[in-house]
Amino acid sequence: MIAFLSLLVHVVVSPFKTKARLEAEDRAAAASAETCCAGAFPRTRNLVVADRLLFVWLYRLFPAVVERP
Repeated sequence: MIAFLSLLVHVVVSPFKTKARLEAEDRAAAASAETCCAGAFPRTRNLVVADRLLFVWLYRLFPAVVERP
C-alpha cells in the first residue's frame, strides 16, 4: 500500500521536474534494477486489511476497469 501511495505521489509531482532530473532518476533506476537480485523478493504478497479496503474502494469508484467483455 505504501508503494501505491508513493507511485501516486510520483505521478502527481513528475510533470514539475526538470528534464535533467528525470534523466538522472531514470539512470539511477536502471542501475539499481541491474544490480537487483531476482530471488531477493518474494513472489507472493500477503494483503493486509488496509490493502483490501483500498481495493474495494477503488473498485467502487471504477468498476468498469475490472469488468471483462
